[in-house]
Amino acid sequence: MTDKALYMKSIHCYKAGVERIFEHQYGLTMEDVSLSEDFIEQAFEAKETPAQLVEWFGSKYDLTKIQ
Repeated sequence: MTDKALYMKSIHCYKAGVERIFEHQYGLTMEDVSLSEDFIEQAFEAKETPAQLVEWFGSKYDLTKIQ
């Protein structure tokens, strides 16, 4: 099973993946980035991976990766 399949099993898993990637790549929590529940659900329904969502958000707001 790929990471994408794992995250796409439920919205709960998807949100956890988004949060984990934000913390790992940018050192930010979900509260720090203020993504709305609706926005996350729209990305989930559009079948974007958590990594795609985080990458888009990071590019849009010119975030600096900590890695």
